[in-house]
Amino acid sequence: NIGYACIVAGNQELSLKSCTLKNATPDKLEEITAYNLDILEKILEYNIRNRIQLFRISSDIVPFASKKEVIFPWQDLMKEKLERIGEKAKENQIRVSMHPGQYTVLNSPDPDVVERAVLDLIYHTEFLDLCHMKSDCKIILHIGGAYGDKITAKERFIKNYKLLPQNVKNRLVIENDDKIYHIQDVLEIADQLGIPVIFDVFHHEVNPPKENKIVWEWLSLVKKTWQKKDGIPKIHYSQQLLHGKPGAHSETI
Repeated sequence: NIGYACIVAGNQELSLKSCTLKNATPDKLEEITAYNLDILEKILEYNIRNRIQLFRISSDIVPFASKKEVIFPWQDLMKEKLERIGEKAKENQIRVSMHPGQYTVLNSPDPDVVERAVLDLIYHTEFLDLCHMKSDCKIILHIGGAYGDKITAKERFIKNYKLLPQNVKNRLVIENDDKIYHIQDVLEIADQLGIPVIFDVFHHEVNPPKENKIVWEWLSLVKKTWQKKDGIPKIHYSQQLLHGKPGAHSETI
């Protein structure tokens, strides 16, 4: 199965809404979240028509859902919509995932940053759980920063991962990035945690480990990190934007 991430380039009407934090009143958040969930359902229908069975849901469906200062019971208010979306995905064998953004850093030396990362991971997990998505619908996370000491930063990720709620652990998978943590780093962390690995082919081209293996060899090692409950291993594939800075994605393959 081949899919895509978040944005339906083929239909500009299928775009999400957002708001600023100062305008995030309960009524405004309810309005935007209901609209975004309706758009998500239309995106699923678009995917069904085009026989696309792999899709990454945007993290921005529920604005500010992981912020402590924003009180908005989206879980209760949107229960029926979430269940309907999940049922539509399952009926049509669409496997979904989510990918928290660059500010969700589990290995930060700053406890406040880690706390916010945990809250964000809990939001993503709640979203998928409330849709009743199966355990093969994953949340993808990069390891984070090096903070001048990559070994200690890796150890901090392992320590903080172990403190996560079990339902978050059930969905979390880790991915190599294009700057700091190459595929060998990620596999070493996965070996200690028993966690599946996403192999990003383009990130690997930009940030390969010193150990010289062909892509198929790395893929074989990655495949071993996935158990039956995790589903078929997922990989990310993209290409370099012509004349763009290294690591910039092209719009097409």
